[in-house]
Amino acid sequence: KDTNKPYSGPVFSLYDDGKKKEEGSLKDGKMISKTKWKWYKNGQMWSEGNFKNDIKDGLWTFWYENGQKRSEGTYKNGKEDGLYKVWFPNGQKRQEGTYKDNIPISEKHWTEDGLDNGEFILYDKNGDVWLKGNLNNNKFDGEFIEYGYFGGRDIYHKRSLKNYRYGKLEGEYIYYFDTGDVNVIGNYKDGKLDGECTYYDLDGKIYWKGNYKDDVLVEDTSFISSKGPFRLN
Repeated sequence: KDTNKPYSGPVFSLYDDGKKKEEGSLKDGKMISKTKWKWYKNGQMWSEGNFKNDIKDGLWTFWYENGQKRSEGTYKNGKEDGLYKVWFPNGQKRQEGTYKDNIPISEKHWTEDGLDNGEFILYDKNGDVWLKGNLNNNKFDGEFIEYGYFGGRDIYHKRSLKNYRYGKLEGEYIYYFDTGDVNVIGNYKDGKLDGECTYYDLDGKIYWKGNYKDDVLVEDTSFISSKGPFRLN
């Protein structure tokens, strides 16, 4: 027998009591095809997935010791790619999102009682946070912050800050220049522009000021700008 030749065939390992712990298949020393990978000591499967040339590829599923599914997602050439889901031990969905080439694209969270509450995150193509806030019964609620890069990828900071109440814009909102300085401060009431709105130039001086009522501009004043540009949002 050629002991230097990489092994091909079934492989497994056992717990001290003789119960199966791991099982799979090798080809030329590398994991291949669908693999029933690990079990808990009570016999419940811990994980199952696919390998391609010793790299995770395809659907992977994990379970709790009580038999409830814990998480499920897909891999492509060893990287998370596509939809993934996570559950609580009681079976309620805990988290759901998507990956692309191991980079998170979006996340959504639930409470253990099944409500669409909790953190909500969207990512840009580089895996950096683009939008972050909270959900309340599947509606935007509370503070939402938008992030982004300015000047290529040299500067990364907040682009805007908005507040929501049960899915509608409510309260103060702020937009920022690429310097990080405040560009606009305004206010929403029940999803409509309401109250004072102020625009600043790059020197931090007021450029324009107005008042809104039910989304309608009722009064405005322009000022001389000492330095541009400015941005109307």
